[in-house]
Amino acid sequence: MTSLEVLLQRQYEELKTWNAERPTAEKWYDMLCRHRKEVKNAMMENASKGDAPVMLYSAPTPKKMDEVIDLIFAELKAAEEKHAGWPQDVIHGVAIMMEEAGESIQAAYDLVYSEGGSVEHLRKELAQTGAMCIRALLNL
Repeated sequence: MTSLEVLLQRQYEELKTWNAERPTAEKWYDMLCRHRKEVKNAMMENASKGDAPVMLYSAPTPKKMDEVIDLIFAELKAAEEKHAGWPQDVIHGVAIMMEEAGESIQAAYDLVYSEGGSVEHLRKELAQTGAMCIRALLNL
C-alpha cells in the first residue's frame, strides 16, 4: 500500500466512526485541516516514486485552499441556517445542487461574455455549489 492509500484508509476509518451522528460543518472542516498537509505530502511522495500521476495544474497554496474551504463552509452554514431541512428524496436534493451549478455556469458566462459579470460573483456561486454538494452527500 502506498502512503497515500494508507492515509486515505485512515480517513475512511475515521469517517466510519461518525455514522451514528450527522457531522457538523465544523467537524468536516477540522478533519480536512488535520489531513490536508498529510495528503499533500503523501501525494508528493508517491509522485516522486512514480506511484501516482503528477498533478497537471499548479497546486493551490495552503492559504488559497483555506480561503476556498472557508467560503464553502460559510455558504454551508448559511444554507443550513436559512433552510434547515433537506429533501428526503435524493433526486430533489441533487436538483438543489444542480440549480446552484446552473447559477455558477451563468456567472461564468456573464464573466466572460457580458459586462455585468465578476469574479466575486462566480466565486460565491461556486462556493454555494460546493456547499450543496456537501449537503447532498451528507444526506445520502
